[in-house]
Amino acid sequence: MVTIPIQVNGTHFDLWIILEDENVERIKKYDAAEVRLNSFPAVPWANLTVAKVVVAYATSTEIKALIAVTERKELLAALETLSRGWTYRPEKGDSDMPYQSPRNQ
Repeated sequence: MVTIPIQVNGTHFDLWIILEDENVERIKKYDAAEVRLNSFPAVPWANLTVAKVVVAYATSTEIKALIAVTERKELLAALETLSRGWTYRPEKGDSDMPYQSPRNQ
């Protein structure tokens, strides 16, 4: 699993969680995954609030290419590639329904 925090403004960041085959297989066996935000470097993450969490999948080849990226512009392009199958498209006007408790569904 690869985690990538991306600062989106002065107060918020998005967190990308990228799962690999091994992670998916473990989760299928009910071996939950977790991300400990307090393990991120204090600067700048401790003073920012998570705005959005995105969970994506990547092959080992895609992970290697992602890790090799050094510039923010390239990183955002790589992440866009990893979400190429996303059917929810807020930039095209899509809107998810408001959050509902599982008890109310």
